[in-house]
Amino acid sequence: MATQGDFSPLRTLGLLSSAGFLAWMSYEMIRSPVLALYAGSLGVGPAEIGFIVAASTITGIFVKFPAGALSDHLPRKRILLFGMAVFGFTPFVYLLAANEIVLTVVRFFHGLATAVTSPVVLAVIADMFREKRAEAMSWYSSIQMTGGLLGPVIGGAIVYSAGFSPAFLCAGAAGSLALVLVVLRLDLPPRPASPSAAGDPLWPKLVAGLREVAGDRNVLVTSAAQAAQFLATGAIQAFLPLYALSVGLNSAHVGVLFGVQLAVTVLSKPILGRFSDRMGRRPFIAGGLLVTASSLAAIPWFSSIELLLAVLAVFGIGVAAVTSSVPALVADFCRERHYGSAMGVFGTVMDVGHASGPIAAGLLVASAGYRTAFLALAVVLVLSSAAFFVVVREGKRAV
Repeated sequence: MATQGDFSPLRTLGLLSSAGFLAWMSYEMIRSPVLALYAGSLGVGPAEIGFIVAASTITGIFVKFPAGALSDHLPRKRILLFGMAVFGFTPFVYLLAANEIVLTVVRFFHGLATAVTSPVVLAVIADMFREKRAEAMSWYSSIQMTGGLLGPVIGGAIVYSAGFSPAFLCAGAAGSLALVLVVLRLDLPPRPASPSAAGDPLWPKLVAGLREVAGDRNVLVTSAAQAAQFLATGAIQAFLPLYALSVGLNSAHVGVLFGVQLAVTVLSKPILGRFSDRMGRRPFIAGGLLVTASSLAAIPWFSSIELLLAVLAVFGIGVAAVTSSVPALVADFCRERHYGSAMGVFGTVMDVGHASGPIAAGLLVASAGYRTAFLALAVVLVLSSAAFFVVVREGKRAV
């Protein structure tokens, strides 16, 4: 292991990104399509399958906030090891899930993996990088997302060719390898000293940090901007397939549409993150929300695969602009010893938006159709962009 004297932020970022790639490949391998197919093979109905798939996001809503706050006062590597252990061991437990109730419990527990690791990794990157914070976070996110892109492809292929058990075993192997990387190779930077004594009770320090971060208007409004963008993403994930089928496209076309959108996001995030570090974050967040809104509203006006590909590519750029800048700006507003709390607040608000997207879109589509539903969600994004631009001001970064 590296000593404190030769600690390298780039090396640590590379290791975190490699572990994130493997962990998210494992996680997404199960989430789509293996989990739904496995639940169906157990006789679980469509409504119950939807709840089981969403269970891990619900875990994130309740766990990211305290997990991030704890990382401000406990060793971050210890917390990351717990999250990575959940990534590594839980896929094997799915093999024991023989009914809907057990499968739901396992899914809730699996959600701890992302809920614990996501805010802590972002806090670590915020610790290591200041001038190039958005670019560093974007590189991590893009590499992590690449693993997430490969997961469903690999999982689906394994289920098709060999069945469910090999798919769960392969997912567990990938998650376990991520855990081994963190155990054996991860070195973290020295932490800033806390003004309180080391022996002070943990609970009052947690409450003080959470109160400071959660009471920061800039943090909350910036996180809400990300939540609005994820509201749109959740709606697209749930209803783009149904819309595509309704206009004569097939499931292969849907896969291509999602693939292009995600590829554009993955490739453009580090570039936009670099520009955000140099030019300021507000234009990319407010502008990205407007780009996302316009492309979202445009989707139900097109039916050809070519035009929808173009619209989804624009949507991907909007997503990249927002997601490359929001976590960095949230960290900019906070003092170093509260980065974990800030990332926890951000993650919780983001998950609320992500979970609300399919619900809101479902109600609107059922009552008014795709064009009205997507336009209504686009209006939410426009209002969020305006509120963010008016309320949030970038100033001197907190220390």
